[in-house]
Amino acid sequence: MGKIINIFVLFLTMLLFTAFGLAKVILANHTADDNRIS
Repeated sequence: MGKIINIFVLFLTMLLFTAFGLAKVILANHTADDNRIS
């Protein structure tokens, strides 16, 4: 039972890091676009 929870937590952590990385990339792209326009 504990092993399943560990895998689930690991999966959630990976998902969180992936989402955070994606958000950072998207934000970086938006700021780059803004700089280009202005």
